[in-house]
Amino acid sequence: MHKRLWLSVVTLAIGAALLVAAGFASPAQSSTSGANSSFAGAKKGGTLRLNMSSSDVDYIDPALAYYQLSWDILYISCRPLLNYPDKPAPAGSRLVADGAAAFPKVSNHGKTYTFKIRRGMRFSNGVPVTARNYKAALDRDANPKMESPSLPFLQDIIGATDAAGNAKGPVEGAVAKGKYTFVLKLKKSGPDILSRMAMLFFCPIPAPGQKGAPAINSQGVNSFAGSGPYYVAARTPNGPILIKRNKFYKGPRPHNANAISIVAVNTNPDTSFNQVQRGEINYDLGGLPPTVHAGLAKKYGINKSRYFVHPEIATRYPR
Repeated sequence: MHKRLWLSVVTLAIGAALLVAAGFASPAQSSTSGANSSFAGAKKGGTLRLNMSSSDVDYIDPALAYYQLSWDILYISCRPLLNYPDKPAPAGSRLVADGAAAFPKVSNHGKTYTFKIRRGMRFSNGVPVTARNYKAALDRDANPKMESPSLPFLQDIIGATDAAGNAKGPVEGAVAKGKYTFVLKLKKSGPDILSRMAMLFFCPIPAPGQKGAPAINSQGVNSFAGSGPYYVAARTPNGPILIKRNKFYKGPRPHNANAISIVAVNTNPDTSFNQVQRGEINYDLGGLPPTVHAGLAKKYGINKSRYFVHPEIATRYPR
């Protein structure tokens, strides 16, 4: 099967689809939530019920996930140092500070980046998010036992790879100075490092010895403590995925629904479309059947109540 991979970090904003799903869907019989104040009458609470046609995620482990749908889920589960906001273009394609309190101080001729970590953040299990947790993410990515696809994005970080370009970790150039200062040291100036730090490979994780620290193995984990508005509570490969709201999240991103339940994967788009029409699910993450767009635009209008169309910047290739 051909799988679609994201190459442009700008496309992280697609994850907002999970948060605004109710705006695309007919009301399900269970209580549902809108996602964002731009949708008139958005409700709080309840559960969004979704399908995922055509595919399952590859992983939901931040160190391993690389498919589009995987990053949709991680986008709402993670709080990277920098991120793309839940806004339409052009604002949605411009980096903002998220886990970091501000953009970093750059020194040493563009080779050292010093981030101040935002205070007061917590993982969904209550563990505080500090500089140590951002270092833990890079160390885990660079651990050879993880076999992480993040390796091409680590090559210029001091200590992330050996002379042959193989992962070695822990990452000497990722330094936690106290609780709230994180320093990233590069071998040479890396103008794109800020965009790379917004990739979900670098989602903070509980550090070794902390509650909820993820295991080190190439199979990945199927649940983990989230730092964003939501966290993955459970996932069954080729089966359901349960995402719950992070009660400790105090940031500005939309988080109205109490839970998001991906009830079925590898579904047929036509089946999902009919289920939405009957109110059995709210949305299909795989999209709509190509033949229904014209009819939906005529019936509901575009970007008015139930049928929404937004552009995105993405590069896809078959594998």
